[in-house]
Amino acid sequence: MMPSLKQVAKVATTIKLSVIFFALVLIVPGGKLLAQNPGNGQIQLTGHVGAFADTLWAGIIDAEKGSYVGSLARINKGTFTIKAPMADPGLYVLMVGDPNNTNNITYYNVFLEAGIAELNLTEKSRDFDPVKGASLFAWKALVDQFGPDFDTLSMLNKMRESAGTYGYNNDSILRSRQLIADRVATKVPGYLQTFNETAVAPFLLNLVWPLNYPVAQVQQWMQQIKPAAMQNQYGFSISEIVNTEIALGYGQVAPVFVQNDPENKPISLESFRGKYVLIDFWASWCGPCRMENPNVVKAFEKYKSKNFTVFGVSLDKDKNKWLQAIAADRLNWPQVSDLAYWNNAAARLYKVQSIPQNFLLDPEGRIIGKNLRGQDLEDFLSKTLGNN
Repeated sequence: MMPSLKQVAKVATTIKLSVIFFALVLIVPGGKLLAQNPGNGQIQLTGHVGAFADTLWAGIIDAEKGSYVGSLARINKGTFTIKAPMADPGLYVLMVGDPNNTNNITYYNVFLEAGIAELNLTEKSRDFDPVKGASLFAWKALVDQFGPDFDTLSMLNKMRESAGTYGYNNDSILRSRQLIADRVATKVPGYLQTFNETAVAPFLLNLVWPLNYPVAQVQQWMQQIKPAAMQNQYGFSISEIVNTEIALGYGQVAPVFVQNDPENKPISLESFRGKYVLIDFWASWCGPCRMENPNVVKAFEKYKSKNFTVFGVSLDKDKNKWLQAIAADRLNWPQVSDLAYWNNAAARLYKVQSIPQNFLLDPEGRIIGKNLRGQDLEDFLSKTLGNN
């Protein structure tokens, strides 16, 4: 009996909870899922599962939509073939087992694109061996080469969050994170040299971007990828990120915006010309932002007499919670918000995809610092404004 869509949605929810480091893979810097826009083409995916799943079902699931891509295929003599319309290249979940019984299902994270693909699956291991399909070979190599690094990064991020403010400035954690970033950087060129003809290549660059590599280095990696392999949402995404980083680069005049303060009075960024100003993107619901706020308060109090101020831009959507956080955290500087959450116009202008995030401007409105937190903010202001 074929499962209902409600059962599929339940399975998809289970999948989301079961994904290990691939939750990081799907996220572009800042926590937004890459959209899988409809595209043209079909996929023919053949899988060999052996006897463990014989007479059961196989299906490709789009976990975000909670639906199958195409129809389920009955497994016969250890083999199945799924033919389905294929959206743009992307990370999907392959389900093998009984969709009506989540205890009898094995899930496999697979990167798919239109064309012919074939793989061998291993019972309960969530692992597979590609037989045909460039994207499957590229994805398998990505998991093997970079998976352990991102598992460790995920663990370090959890350690930082559980340690509160101290964790976000803990030298040991930061050093460990940098060591991993350095190791990943040594592996990217070799990987791209081998797997530069599929969408997995720009997918990888989206994955490593949050490790704060120089724009020039990322551009070099992009040049290793075949132009055709960049014509998908992952290629468009990393290109937009890099172009934005250049437009918002050091020495560039920061884009001007106007938003209302808590009294509904408009405040323009341009009104701060003549001062050093830290544009601080935050929100009351953002735990790391609230942890960082004491450092910003300390910097503001120390340097406000030295031609320095802070301009807070909140990504809140609840005005009362926004105002309560301002009072509780003692944020005694100009604050604005359009209460549009991630659609905040200023945040979109600055391509903010994660918070806390900040930009330090000089008196002429040029960007001289970005993402300065904790001791880094204090050191930069001390160097720029003096410590007397």
